[in-house]
Amino acid sequence: MCGLLLGTLGLVSGNHVFGTGYEETRALLEGQPITDQSFLLWKFLASVVSYLSGIPGGLFSPSLSIGAAFAPLLSVLPDVDPQACALLGMGAYLAGVTRSPLTASVIVLELTHSQDLAIPMLAATLMAAAISGWVSPVSLYHALAKQIIDKLHTPAPSVSRVDAIDK
Repeated sequence: MCGLLLGTLGLVSGNHVFGTGYEETRALLEGQPITDQSFLLWKFLASVVSYLSGIPGGLFSPSLSIGAAFAPLLSVLPDVDPQACALLGMGAYLAGVTRSPLTASVIVLELTHSQDLAIPMLAATLMAAAISGWVSPVSLYHALAKQIIDKLHTPAPSVSRVDAIDK
């Protein structure tokens, strides 16, 4: 069911929800978006459907592309640099997902060689991690780890010898 829904989202979005989103993110960072503002919605929905399947795929790349996709929404503000907004969005969204603001800051700043945005990036990622904690008290990684641990510690249904012989 999730695969069918993802395929439908892919077709409706013009194939932009498939994959990592590197192309779309690069275009946003270069100031030449190849998608419209609906990319944010489509990529977000595709990520949610992927997680609902119970097999979480990549967290980092889709989070970075979703974060970058917030930049065009901020174009209504005067004197806002869309590339800086894309970078801050990347860090903030990743920090919100992983609840690791320092890691998110370092990853984005290292990937983009934008050390001049270190202070705004740290501020954005700290705020995003805090807001994420208010929205969901259990972080994504802890929830995924709990699922795995619960599966490992769930005893297998026992079959009595009589039941096994009858079958």
